[in-house]
Amino acid sequence: MGQYKCIFSVVEGAADSTPAMRRAVALARASGAHLHFCGLLAPAAVNFVGHLSHTLRDVVKANMLSVRRDWLEEYMIGLREQGIEVSGEILWQEPDDENLVMRALNLRPDLVIKDAQHTGAIRPGFLSTVDQNLLRCCPYPLMIVAADAPALPSRVLAAVDPAHPWHAARQLNERVLGAALGIALQADARLSVASVIEAPPAQSKAERSRDPRSTDEIYQQHRQDHQERLHRLTALQGIPPDRSKVLYGEPASSLADYVAETGTDLLVIGTLYRGPIDHLFLGSTAKRLASAMPCDILAVKPEGFDQDFVAIHGMHALSEPVHDDNLAAALGRDPAGS
Repeated sequence: MGQYKCIFSVVEGAADSTPAMRRAVALARASGAHLHFCGLLAPAAVNFVGHLSHTLRDVVKANMLSVRRDWLEEYMIGLREQGIEVSGEILWQEPDDENLVMRALNLRPDLVIKDAQHTGAIRPGFLSTVDQNLLRCCPYPLMIVAADAPALPSRVLAAVDPAHPWHAARQLNERVLGAALGIALQADARLSVASVIEAPPAQSKAERSRDPRSTDEIYQQHRQDHQERLHRLTALQGIPPDRSKVLYGEPASSLADYVAETGTDLLVIGTLYRGPIDHLFLGSTAKRLASAMPCDILAVKPEGFDQDFVAIHGMHALSEPVHDDNLAAALGRDPAGS
């Protein structure tokens, strides 16, 4: 058994099995968590009958929902026979980051899992706007799963920045390492830690007058200090020094290269945000990694992000009832929402 109590799996379209579904099932089985599926059927699916009357369109919609709900119920029966606690719903709506965040706020899961969706031929490989917005705004740990992903990762890499003051102030490094340790434990995966040092900018005359050391000397001292901070940080989590690595260069490209070099299949990152909580911008490193999608990504928010987000956007969502009695019981809540 493990750290997860509730896993929220997003299922888009009419596929009977997706990498994210398989990941969610495998983690629920390993951890004993309750698994909740949220299936989305897009209204655009009935565009091909647009020439028909509204009545016939409603019939087609009802039939599509009925077929999909029957499939989900049969699928969940099979999972229950395997000892997995599971619930689910099929919604008639386009994949939408705001609606998915509101569903997550109702459930308060330990983990949200979703298949990666890409922008198409114009920018192949780039995550869709919905996925990038979820990385920016989802208050809970969000795992984006690639199309060729295994059921469970075998190599997990946690990316941290022990020198960043904002990371320390909001416990982001600790949350990234905690999430990485948790998933590595459930998946029986090898865990490594990486941190990136960027090349220092050239010194101005004023800076050189205050510090007579050369740029190389300053950089070497900076590298040594960074390595010591990294080892202190990982030691607090019981991670041995030989599992941590300092990389040099631009953070996103350095991490992507290291992912490829080590065969990493899950990268755990902390997502900083800039600006007020009601007008968020994803940090540049997370945004570039999301664009490149070098492997599966687990994005973790800083301490207190969920409370800040709810205070601005979602208090009414938390007051809504959990509509599934089995799920409510599994989470220790009153099904009526009291």
